[in-house]
Order: sequence, then structure tokens, then C-alpha cells
Amino acid sequence: MLIEWVSGSAVGTVPTKKVVKVYQKEKGVIPDSNYLIELEGCHGGVPQFSYFQSADGAEHRVGRFINFLDKTTIRGAFQPSFLDPQTDRRWFCSYYSLMAIANLGDGMTEDIMPFALLYSGEHHSDDMDPTHGDMLCFDYSNKRRKTPSVVYWSNDLACEEYYRCEDLDAPMEVGAFTVPVAKSFREFASMLRAK
Repeated sequence: MLIEWVSGSAVGTVPTKKVVKVYQKEKGVIPDSNYLIELEGCHGGVPQFSYFQSADGAEHRVGRFINFLDKTTIRGAFQPSFLDPQTDRRWFCSYYSLMAIANLGDGMTEDIMPFALLYSGEHHSDDMDPTHGDMLCFDYSNKRRKTPSVVYWSNDLACEEYYRCEDLDAPMEVGAFTVPVAKSFREFASMLRAK
């Protein structure tokens, strides 16, 4: 495995075939093979070393990797959400939950696929409303590459770009709301460090 994980942070197992199907259905792409290996070992987990820097020099921190489970398949002790105490907070870190939130789905172009939620300041992604969170995403826009690059995705800027383009009836410009992080998932994993 490329990443050291916080013990007990995974939310259960996921068949990689299921993840591949989601990527193919949603974006028409195949997930990075190194990412799939990490999912097998720590699906929806929290990395032990979580800090990294984007190309613009900004410091970021990974909160939790996005999971591909539904409400009934999350494993481990129940963790109530501040948004809904009857719902496990890890459900809000599910791909399905995140895409159901209108502004997140709207701010994802056909070439962008989220894979991790980020801290906001000192606030862990588990303790935040995901409608306001920034994410790490795979960027599949360079069709000549075999593997996608990794980008920082700004929720606020993506929403602004979505509404700007909706008013103009124009396509969204990915560069308006993303910042490059790494050329591949493997490179990204090697960038993770302690504070």
C-alpha cells in the first residue's frame, strides 16, 4: 500500500468492480489502479499522514477518503452526524451522498471525479456539512494520459463557475476551480506528510 492509514478508520470493504462500474457509468473512465489498491486496504479511511501542498503553494489536509457504501453497509461503531443524529456521519462521505447534494454534483464536470474530503482550517471533514467542503479529485481532462492527475477542487469556486456558465450557457472551465496537486495518485500518495 502507498498510504499509511489511521487504524479503524475504514468504513467497510468495497468490491473494486463496484467502484470501476461507478467510474464508468458516471465519467466513462477507469479508476487509477493504485487508487483501487488503496480502496481494497482502507476503503473510506483517514490517512495517518494527511498534509500536502498544491501547485499554488497552499497547504491542505486530507480528512477522509470518499467511500462507495450506502447507509446500510457502513461497518464499525455508529458515529452520529451533527447534521442528522440518526445517520452515521461517514454516510455523508459517501460518493452517493455527495453527488446527491446539488451544488457538489453541479460543480463536477465530466472530467472531474472526487476521491477525498479535505479539512477546512482545523475542522475535520467528518464534522462539517459536506456542501461546504473542498475535495481532492481525479482530473481526466488530459485524454493522452493513461492515469488521471490529482487536483484540489474548491467548492466555492466550482459553484461560482457553475452559475457563471449557466447564465452564459457556456461550458465550465476546470481551471477556474481546481489547482494541480500531482501527476498521478502514486505521486500524490508520496507527497502526504505529517504537519
